[in-house]
Amino acid sequence: MIFSLEALQADHGDALILHYGDASNPKFILIDGGPTAAGYHDVIKARLQEIHAAFFDEDVPLPLEMLMVSHIDDDHIDGLLELTREAIERDDEGSSPLYDIRTLWFNSFDEILGNKPAEIASVVASVMADRNSPILGTSVGDHFISDVLASVPQGRRLRADAKRLGLTPNLFFRNPDGSPALVAALDDGPRKLDFGNGLSLTVIGPSKKRISDLHDKWEQEIANDPSPETIAELAANADLSVPNLSSIVVLAEFGGKSMLLTGDARSDDVLKGLISAELIDNGSDTLSVDLLKLMHHGSNRNVTKTFFRRVRARHYVVSGNGEHNNPDIDTFEEMLEPGREDSDDFTIHLTNADGKHDFGTKIQAYEARKNGRGRTFSLKFRDDSALSIIVDLLEPVNY
Repeated sequence: MIFSLEALQADHGDALILHYGDASNPKFILIDGGPTAAGYHDVIKARLQEIHAAFFDEDVPLPLEMLMVSHIDDDHIDGLLELTREAIERDDEGSSPLYDIRTLWFNSFDEILGNKPAEIASVVASVMADRNSPILGTSVGDHFISDVLASVPQGRRLRADAKRLGLTPNLFFRNPDGSPALVAALDDGPRKLDFGNGLSLTVIGPSKKRISDLHDKWEQEIANDPSPETIAELAANADLSVPNLSSIVVLAEFGGKSMLLTGDARSDDVLKGLISAELIDNGSDTLSVDLLKLMHHGSNRNVTKTFFRRVRARHYVVSGNGEHNNPDIDTFEEMLEPGREDSDDFTIHLTNADGKHDFGTKIQAYEARKNGRGRTFSLKFRDDSALSIIVDLLEPVNY
């Protein structure tokens, strides 16, 4: 049996493949698509073609049990938009499809904010059209406002593409009238879904309350000041960011192993979600998982020592290339602080050993400090010639 997470080279973004099931007939979920269309063709599509060749005849589309967009943000969605664009183009040409996609999970900006989509879309369009706008050159947290605003029409396009391709949106999540609902956790108990073929997915976040509170806060702020500047800054505000605060977080379980996949969620929100899902209590107990995909590319803005004290893993996966100083070395240091024994062995898997803002030098210095302190954990990097780095929890992926 296979249960593996593959982190593809996505520069400063995320692009993951979850492999699970029988080794002779595994299932696949594609989670996020990185920040560029070129990355889809050069990395994601290339890797999916390798997988296809290992199991299927040329004229049979590769089954993908799900496309999941953890949140609508440029560094997670662009590659998937290129995938859907190509799929529509092939359909228009009468070519056979490359993929057979069961469902698409994503929460769009419009759906989260509910009653403001037209107003927000209009403001975004006007601000983005004015390339001299001072708003575009500013940043909040790890994002330029221009990048966050660009994700608003991206979410709309993905929704339109999904409809054009006949994809089932947000399987398992329905409103009373049968229409697709937001992918969200319950506020008072676990939402554990049987995804079939032995895989269970427990939705940890976002919570319905988090989405409701976010909607209400936006309403209040816009009522006080409905200017384009206010809406643009709200879009990227670290505490009110619709993309990050609505990030889909799931606990995937298969064959007695577990992975916590966090998107770009904040660690305090993840802890609240784990408490609501009854996986930890409101005190000081801990959750042990086999694998944790670090939130927000290892940014220390999204994680705290408290989180690492309460959630422990044998494997940590980090996708980043130094952009915005992510992954942040302080994040790795915080893993060691909350009383973790020197002999407690774990592995940090990184998609890049070098990158922007002198990341390579920083990670080498961190590794030297770690070795000097006698720590037994290890760092593993994607080989420069490889499309990805794979973490196997059961049988190894050898295709």
